[in-house]
Amino acid sequence: MFLSIYTSFRFGECSQICNVKKDGNHTCSCAPGYSLNSYSQKRQMSCSADGHHAYMIVANDNFLQKLSPYKHGNHAGTLPLTTLNSSIRIHSVDVLYGDEPTAFWSNHHHHQLHAMEVPKDYEQSSSVSQGTTQKPSRIIQKELNSPMGVAVDWVAMVLYVVNSGDRTIVALSVDGSKKVTIISTTTERMYDVVVDPRSG
Repeated sequence: MFLSIYTSFRFGECSQICNVKKDGNHTCSCAPGYSLNSYSQKRQMSCSADGHHAYMIVANDNFLQKLSPYKHGNHAGTLPLTTLNSSIRIHSVDVLYGDEPTAFWSNHHHHQLHAMEVPKDYEQSSSVSQGTTQKPSRIIQKELNSPMGVAVDWVAMVLYVVNSGDRTIVALSVDGSKKVTIISTTTERMYDVVVDPRSG
């Protein structure tokens, strides 16, 4: 961000690029791939990525929720995806984005891999508090031995799961119908896996 000693605007008024004019005023602009949008009741402007609104899927030990990075406050932009269930333990979650985004997570206590469709809208209304926006989850793989990390290859449409109890990493089709062990090792305490299809 470029700042001039002759300007009177506050730090942070522009989220990406600040264009200072000769008269001391300024305009805000965005890098390619971003657009300027209003994000508050005060009509403050901020750059947000073009395309669908971003969101985060957060695992809170035994339930999932969808969070909006554009809203502020303790509960603003929060959508429960699963009901609170003390009998399960979510260790890892990843999302296959697209027209029908799907979340995948490992259920450590029941040795399973789950999947569910992620709702596209936040629908912050009474329906959220009543749980009617929650989609049913499905088990796509059973009898995993201590499943830990989960990663989605969105190019090849493959899931990678750390099967810590067997000291293996397995690859699965996104519907769970095909499964193959790709790494078997003597390494102890394997917990997580990350894939980046763009770099091979």
